[in-house]
Amino acid sequence: MRYREFLFEYNRDITKKNFGDKLRQSFAGEREGDVNRILPLNMTHSKIGGKKNNQMVIDWLIQQLEDADPTPNKEYVQWMARKYSDPNNMVKFEDYLGQLPQYLAKFHKLKQRRMIDNPRNDINRYDNVPDFMNVIDEYPDPERKQSGDEVKGKTKTFYEDNDLRIIVPEDQVAACYYGRGTRWCTAATMGKNYFDQYNSQGPLYIVIPKRPEYNGEKYQFSFAYDQFMDERDRSIDDEIGRELAQKYPQLYKIFNKEIKKNHTGYWMVPEFTQKEVKQILSELSKYTVDMPNGSHIVYLNDHPDIEGIDGRRARLAEILVRRNNSTLYDDWEGDMGDSSGGLPPLLFAVFNKDYTDAVFFHVDVNTRDINWRVIDHNTDVPAEVIGKKDDLAPEIEDTHKLLLKTMDSSKNKAKVFDRFTNRFIPEPLRIEAEEL
Repeated sequence: MRYREFLFEYNRDITKKNFGDKLRQSFAGEREGDVNRILPLNMTHSKIGGKKNNQMVIDWLIQQLEDADPTPNKEYVQWMARKYSDPNNMVKFEDYLGQLPQYLAKFHKLKQRRMIDNPRNDINRYDNVPDFMNVIDEYPDPERKQSGDEVKGKTKTFYEDNDLRIIVPEDQVAACYYGRGTRWCTAATMGKNYFDQYNSQGPLYIVIPKRPEYNGEKYQFSFAYDQFMDERDRSIDDEIGRELAQKYPQLYKIFNKEIKKNHTGYWMVPEFTQKEVKQILSELSKYTVDMPNGSHIVYLNDHPDIEGIDGRRARLAEILVRRNNSTLYDDWEGDMGDSSGGLPPLLFAVFNKDYTDAVFFHVDVNTRDINWRVIDHNTDVPAEVIGKKDDLAPEIEDTHKLLLKTMDSSKNKAKVFDRFTNRFIPEPLRIEAEEL
């Protein structure tokens, strides 16, 4: 055993002390669907914030990182914990358990065989997980053997033309084979593979361009989970998605049924018909309060678990505005974050009369704070409501004033919460503060 390895002795208590609560907070900040997909059956996203469950969740998170570490003395656990608990973390927890173990195993082999030079052989020099993966991708796997007899698994070709081939893997072996060279958790050959979890909710589509713009270009779509990823497991946001849809206009026709069934993948739609707009409005209607001034307030919290945002509903609200305004501050959903403590935040999209403009509001009664993101006609950076009155419809402006007035109505935060609930949330969805 090398001297350095002899000095290193992993201690879970130290990991828990240094990173435990930070890990839990980062995990609680992920989307509900992403969290529930990987949690054991006795836990859910709604339970991971409660004090009585804190230690159980922390122990589970650390155990997962320990299992993901390929070294016998768990020398990379604290690095993983530090990176995941970093506020600037860019990687979901499921990818720490899925793809990262493969990269750590490869890195460890390269380091042991002195095939990676200093400072690249020091994992603590890497600022984030994507940078680490990018570097390790530059090196060949010292133990990989090329073979023409690799098992491809069970698949079906869903679609093929001169531009694209679209594969549907029907088992994990196929997901790994056709996901080679990607960072998808459904293609993991070490650690945890999440193909079964995704596939149980709906098919996975692997989109392979026949004339790729760069080596390894491919995409994986999961309409059921609203996940559209490139080969590096980066989410296809609306800007990239629209570029992809313009390059391959056939995507809309190919996936039209999936789009309508799941209300996801709207970036593929070239132009909304009046019928499609009516379908979206109908989907949102049970979450909408029509105000006397003409505005429409769409409630965006999860229901009945209101401690997060309903991503699908929020996406539909966003799509309504993107019909007329192609620019939007991309991270608005991330900014609709957790409350500072106590009562959960209330999340709303406020539309003008004809649903052509909107403001997204985050109402935190604990701090008496209302944050907002405006869909701006001229720029893709956040714009402030105050001072931008000429860019906003009068009915939205009036509703914003009403939100502020409601916040100032009482010193008792429970009463303020209930007043917001009774004024801006449809009756079947209302939850009183005392219930929380």
